[in-house]
Amino acid sequence: MAVRELIQYRVTGRGQFPVDMLRYDLAHPRSESDAGIIEDSLNRRGPQAEHEVKLEGMKQPTVDRWSSFGWQVVGPFNKRPV
Repeated sequence: MAVRELIQYRVTGRGQFPVDMLRYDLAHPRSESDAGIIEDSLNRRGPQAEHEVKLEGMKQPTVDRWSSFGWQVVGPFNKRPV
C-alpha cells in the first residue's frame, strides 16, 4: 500500500483570497488561524495588507494559476504523511 502525503506550502497576496484555488489544488488551510485569514480577506473591501496563508494539499500547487489571481506560491514544499 502506497503512503499518501500532503504537500505543505504558503501563498501570499492582497485582496480577497481565491477560494476556488482550494478546490482546484485539492488543498485546505493548515490551521484554524489560516482559515480565519481567508475568511477575513473575503469580508473586507478596499485596499488590504498582504496576507500569508499556510495550506496543504494532495498535489503540487498550480503556481501559474495562483499568479493569475494575484497570489504567489511560496516554497519550500514540505511533505507530511497522511
